Amino acid sequence: MIIEKIGEIESLWEFDSIFLSTEDEEICTKIKAYYGDRVSYTDQERYTIEPGKLLVDLHEEKKEGEGFRLGAEYLCTVHLLSQCCSLIASGNCGAVKEALRQNDGKYQHVYVFHL
Repeated sequence: MIIEKIGEIESLWEFDSIFLSTEDEEICTKIKAYYGDRVSYTDQERYTIEPGKLLVDLHEEKKEGEGFRLGAEYLCTVHLLSQCCSLIASGNCGAVKEALRQNDGKYQHVYVFHL
């Protein structure tokens, strides 16, 4: 859905590159394969999510002491996302709310899927 949405707005919104913020390894791989060098992202930990599982389930399985690093990666990624000109988000999660707060109304365009 994200790839389709980017294709739909590509001629309407002005942008040359895409900053991708996701912890889902499969989504990252697909978008990188589709858009190539136009995509950039941080080197945060990503997960392969099995059918019937949620990302939050994988976070609960993390090893003791990993929380700080994962939190720092998350905060850095959200801050970089807030510096973009426009935003397409796959859902109304805490990261989206925080990126919108940090951006303080400076996004030229915002589209949030409500699934």
